[in-house]
Amino acid sequence: MRLFLAYAHGDYGQLKHLADVLHEHDHATSIAFKLMPGADWKQLLIQTIEDYDAVIYAISPESVVNEWCRWQVGEGVRLGKPIFPVILRPTSGIPTRLGEHEVPDFSEGPSEAFSASLLAVLRDADDFRLPSTDMQAPQDPRGVPAQAHEAYTPPGPIRSMPTQD
Repeated sequence: MRLFLAYAHGDYGQLKHLADVLHEHDHATSIAFKLMPGADWKQLLIQTIEDYDAVIYAISPESVVNEWCRWQVGEGVRLGKPIFPVILRPTSGIPTRLGEHEVPDFSEGPSEAFSASLLAVLRDADDFRLPSTDMQAPQDPRGVPAQAHEAYTPPGPIRSMPTQD
């Protein structure tokens, strides 16, 4: 399955480990997807979410208040994609169960319990399609999406200012 990752910038380090686990289970992820300065971020994100089978909502205290993260999840809902929550760090107000499924908890890193929980929710993808009225997402998110942070590094060595002798 191709999984779009909706996350907060501060969670990127832990998200890379989650992407490794997903790749080990033969799932492709959007971990390498980056946005360039000056691009139409909303349009590129919509196109990218459309190209993926589902959205993983990487839940942390930062992601639940991040407007771009919530907007991406809202777009996934609007596009009819399954939304799979994965807990990166415990966050108040987030349920640990969704119906018959335990929310995969990656806060302690990869484990057999995490993998079993993750594989169970991915197997039952249709249970995770939400009505579009179930997501409160901003229409025009403020700030910078996580995929645009550190996306551009100029080629070649960084030149320093000449020193005066």
